[in-house]
Amino acid sequence: MKKVLFIALFASLALSHSVSAQNNILLKINHVLDGEDFAFNTASETPDGRVFDLDRMEYYISEISVTHDGGMVTAFEDLWILVDASYATNEFLGQESIEVVESVSFSIGVDPDHNHLDPSSWPSGHPLYHQSPSMHWGWTAGYRFVAMEGMGSENLNQVFEIHALGDENYFENSVDLTAEAENGNITIALFADYAQALKGVNTDNGLISHGSTGSSITVLENFRDHVFASELQVDSDTNDTVPEIPAGIHSSENNRLFAVYPNPAENGTIQITSLESSTDGMLSLYDLAGNLLSQQGTALNKDVEWSGVCPGVYLIRYTNLGLRTQQIQKVVVH
Repeated sequence: MKKVLFIALFASLALSHSVSAQNNILLKINHVLDGEDFAFNTASETPDGRVFDLDRMEYYISEISVTHDGGMVTAFEDLWILVDASYATNEFLGQESIEVVESVSFSIGVDPDHNHLDPSSWPSGHPLYHQSPSMHWGWTAGYRFVAMEGMGSENLNQVFEIHALGDENYFENSVDLTAEAENGNITIALFADYAQALKGVNTDNGLISHGSTGSSITVLENFRDHVFASELQVDSDTNDTVPEIPAGIHSSENNRLFAVYPNPAENGTIQITSLESSTDGMLSLYDLAGNLLSQQGTALNKDVEWSGVCPGVYLIRYTNLGLRTQQIQKVVVH
C-alpha cells in the first residue's frame, strides 16, 4: 500500500510540475524602415535605392506555430493578427508548456478556409471584422493580405498603393531564433523592415497595384523572404556607405541625439533639432558613397540650419565628443 501511495504522490508532483511549467507565449514585432525606427511620412530607400515614404502599413499574420525544445511543434489555432505599423505589436499567442523556442512560422494574409467569409460574421473588434480603412476586398477575392501606401520618386510626389491578396499568394514564412522562458513569459521578438517589402518594386512613377498579380505578388514574396528577421539587418545590396566611425566612438543605440525636420528637407535647407544637451560635438554631411561634403562643430543644444545643399539624398552624422557617441541619419533634400 505504501508503494502505491508513493507512486501516486510522485505522479501528482510530476503533474503539478508540468502545469507550473506553462509559460505565456508573446509575439513582438519591431517595426523598422531601412534599418531605422519606423515612422510614417519619413523619407527612406528601398534596397534598390528608390526613395519613398509610407502613410499606411497594415497586414495580416495567421497560422502561427513555433518549433521548440528540441524540435517539438506547437500551433496556435484560430488566431489572426492585424498588424498596423502605427502601433507597437505585442500579441499574446497562448499559454503552453514551452521552455525554449527555436523558430517561428507564420503566413502573411488570411488562410483560405477563412479568407472568403463575411467580415460581419465576426464580432466587432475581431481582426477579421470590418476595418477602417477596409482590409477586406470582397467575398470572392477575400481580405487584403498587405495594404501598403505612400509616396515615391526622388521628390516624393508620386502616389503608390499596393493592396496584395489572393489565396495563391498565401506564403509561409519561417524565422530561426532563440527565445527562452523568463518569469513565466517567452517573448518571440522579430524585426520587420518594410523597406525590404519594396525590393524590386518601382514606385518612382507612381504605382497602383490592387490584386494578386504584378507588384502585389512581389511584395508578398518579399514579406516571405526579406522583411522579417530575428536581428536588425543591414542590407548589403544597397549602395549606402556608412561613414567610418572615429576611434573610440560607439553608436548611440538607446537615445536619439538629433532629428531632421522636415524630412525631406525643403528648399535646400537642412534643419537639425537637438534631442540632447551636449557641449562638444561635430556635425558631418556625407553623400551616399560616404564622401565628406561639409563639417561643422556645434554644441547641438539649439537648432542648427544647413543651407545651400543641393537636392539629393545624404547622410548626417553627429558625433558627441564628450560622451563618445554618435548617430547617423539619412535625409532627402529638395
